[in-house]
Amino acid sequence: MNALLCLGVILIHLNNTPLSQLPPGHGGYVVAFAANKLLCFAVPAFLFLSGFKLFARYGSEKMSVWRFYIGRFRKILLPYFVAVVVYFVYFYIKGWVLLDDLPEYVFLGTLAAHFYYVVIAVQLYLLFPLLRLAADRWPRITLAASLLCTVVFQQFLVFPYSDRFFGSYLFYFVLGMWMARGTRGESTGRRRWMLPAATLALGILHTCLSHAQTEGTLAYSYHGTVNVLYVTFATLTVFGACIKLGDRPVFLRLSRGLGGASYEIYLYHVLLIFFLQYDLYPRLSLGVAACYGSSCLAVYGACALGAWVKCRVKDHVGGRLEEKT
Repeated sequence: MNALLCLGVILIHLNNTPLSQLPPGHGGYVVAFAANKLLCFAVPAFLFLSGFKLFARYGSEKMSVWRFYIGRFRKILLPYFVAVVVYFVYFYIKGWVLLDDLPEYVFLGTLAAHFYYVVIAVQLYLLFPLLRLAADRWPRITLAASLLCTVVFQQFLVFPYSDRFFGSYLFYFVLGMWMARGTRGESTGRRRWMLPAATLALGILHTCLSHAQTEGTLAYSYHGTVNVLYVTFATLTVFGACIKLGDRPVFLRLSRGLGGASYEIYLYHVLLIFFLQYDLYPRLSLGVAACYGSSCLAVYGACALGAWVKCRVKDHVGGRLEEKT
């Protein structure tokens, strides 16, 4: 699931090329818009996975809060700080940023648009010890309260940087914990075609209404609420599909490297897109289609190569450790 979501997030950012350079009525624009709207569940699904994995690990045993925080700092925050520095140096050389604004870029995740995920994840990690206790003692109340919180902040409460506030995404994280608590993957699988069909129908409706709102032909008043519903359905659909595919070796081999490197890929793939868009393509005078196709090949190829290298290094280090022991 990590691997699939990683591919989806990359496609969302690659689609910014046709969305920013083509008119809304163009066929390429419509296709890119529809793809991005249907894939809007990808980042919330990462939060779902985080809640699932954390509760599966810590839900039934004693937990050292400080060791947990130190682990999150080492695995999440340190790579993020390094990525912010790398992006900042690139932007500073191009004259796009000021050194005085660096603290804001770090704490609000505004240096690059996709950094908002890290800001949200860190807030949820800070709350996890409390959410863990609540989900263990009052699971249904916690799930319902988190759903209400997310709907309220998605639909009714909009304020500066509200897209970086944990309340707008709390339900997906708690839903992952809920699934891990009872291993409810089996119930998702028993629905078979019903959940995927409902997801597809709701996704098409959500996409059409959102496009009409973009063109100014319709006021889509309940966008936030429908979006929460669609993201939930889509996340559970992908989760159920991955349960079915998870015991097949071919899918495990294909996804192992990409899934293991998904966080690093998430942090740095946009930098490669920026380099292509602002440094390489202006010198080549390519059309929109050529730029888009080249970007897809370059970014996905670089991600596959990076995942392969990390996988080989990990295997090599693991083999050396086994020899020593």
